[in-house]
Amino acid sequence: MVSGSKNKVVYLDQKCWIELARKYYGKPSEQESKSVRKILEVSRENRVIFPLSISHLDETMRISNGERRNRLASLMVKISKGYAFQPYVDRNIRDEVRNAVLKKLGLPTLNIGDHVLKQGISHLIGARAKLEPKQGAKKEIPEELKTKLLNLLESTETLEILLKQKMPRSMDRGRGETVMKMEENRKGLLNVKDNDLRKRVFLTRNITEIVLPELARTLYECKLPYDFVIKKKPSRRDIETFLDSIPSALCLFTLIYQRDQQLQRTIETNDINDVWFLTLAIPYSDFVVTERMWAAIARQTHLDRNCNTTILSSVEELGNLL
Repeated sequence: MVSGSKNKVVYLDQKCWIELARKYYGKPSEQESKSVRKILEVSRENRVIFPLSISHLDETMRISNGERRNRLASLMVKISKGYAFQPYVDRNIRDEVRNAVLKKLGLPTLNIGDHVLKQGISHLIGARAKLEPKQGAKKEIPEELKTKLLNLLESTETLEILLKQKMPRSMDRGRGETVMKMEENRKGLLNVKDNDLRKRVFLTRNITEIVLPELARTLYECKLPYDFVIKKKPSRRDIETFLDSIPSALCLFTLIYQRDQQLQRTIETNDINDVWFLTLAIPYSDFVVTERMWAAIARQTHLDRNCNTTILSSVEELGNLL
């Protein structure tokens, strides 16, 4: 874990929350019961934080069975206590780039974890609500009432109500087009037949589009030369060392690239959520429990070691370590 809460932070992907709910509400084995009891215990005693993400909100609301959706929502709120990751990978990359510059200058760095993980719906969705009177209303809402209503909106009770809602069909628009675009990008990159060159092309393209603009902005604001962090003609090792200092970008690029190399597997809609929030979770959690494919990718590419995070693929493994 890069930085953040003094408590241990455990990120469970949607599959794990569903697995946990099945055991909590069903008839689990003794080992499964032990894992569930341990998770409930450390959450109740505030020793471990189990944050949600907007990905969990999206996937829970897509559960068609109302009873299953309601039970899962209740358990998620009970264990998470409303803690959530903010949904902006680009914001993390911006702050991590700034930290890389500050560190090289020998100055104190930002504690990015302070804004990555907080409680409340506004943090979960990445936008704070505003209360406005209806058009034509004769009276303004009193400030005291506004404050009470906004505080109520941030409560775990409101979060549970939101999680229990069924996803409107209109929210599915664009998801299929996004997957098609990702497949097109993968096919285009596969035209580069040499494996090593393909990876270098991928990294160069993404670093240029996503990381370097943030670096240029930071160097300009600090009145530093453009080669202050990366020399004019960097070696591959120079680039890799720099990328290691930007953990969110490292995770984002690694997860996308390694997924795209699995040629027998079509890109799935859920990959959008998985990649985005594993990119947030791996650098800013102590434990990440996710699907076997993502866990294998993270371990094989040493994301767990680079981010000092334990990557697991089952709730039982987690229960034994808490």
